[in-house]
Amino acid sequence: MKHIDKEEIIEMLNSGESVRGIEAKLKKKYPNNKSMWLSSVTLQKFRKDNLQLEGRVLKDIQEAGRSQKQQLEEKDRQKSLEASGAYKKKLNEIVDSKLDVARKILQLDAVIETRMEYWFNAVASGEESASKGDKELRQFIDRQIVLLGQYKKFVEGMADKTIDYNVNITVMNEQIGIIRDVIRECIADFESEKAMLFMERLNKRLENTSYRPQEIPEPVKLEDLHEAEFELVDGDPKND
Repeated sequence: MKHIDKEEIIEMLNSGESVRGIEAKLKKKYPNNKSMWLSSVTLQKFRKDNLQLEGRVLKDIQEAGRSQKQQLEEKDRQKSLEASGAYKKKLNEIVDSKLDVARKILQLDAVIETRMEYWFNAVASGEESASKGDKELRQFIDRQIVLLGQYKKFVEGMADKTIDYNVNITVMNEQIGIIRDVIRECIADFESEKAMLFMERLNKRLENTSYRPQEIPEPVKLEDLHEAEFELVDGDPKND
């Protein structure tokens, strides 16, 4: 090939650029000098005879070139997006929302613990009957198990997100341990017969109230927690 742009043409052919594309570039570069034009047939023959790029090899080169170009374009789009005010605003909204959910879950857990403490003390002091206390305690234990399940799901779900809140799932196990300790302490104040009956019922109930995913099919939302908070406040024994 005798051409002033020989090296550039060979480089384009080696990179997998189409012969029609090279033909068009030469015509555009030398619009008034047809002697500098090369037809796609000539270019294809030169590539086949001299560069030995055929079939699958040529296709792979072309695909690699397109893939690299697409990756660069995607990076440019992502940079533009991240630099935009709308993107940063939306990101901050997501952060605030997730933090509110985590905070609200912990607040509701504290409310449940105060309700459980009330009923433990009420039964232990004789202010309330053991049967009523057993019923109320089982209800609050169920609520706490579901709430801790939501907390676990929320924390594990956030592990794959861009924002990491560093919330440790061991909190759930610690809360369960606290519940067990409080139960043991209060049971110690019961009469032996009532204590055995209570523990028997409690164990059966806990066996049937293990973590149940079907109770929380959707991601935890702040509005759902507001409703749960209303139910707990409405169910305050002080309001009865």
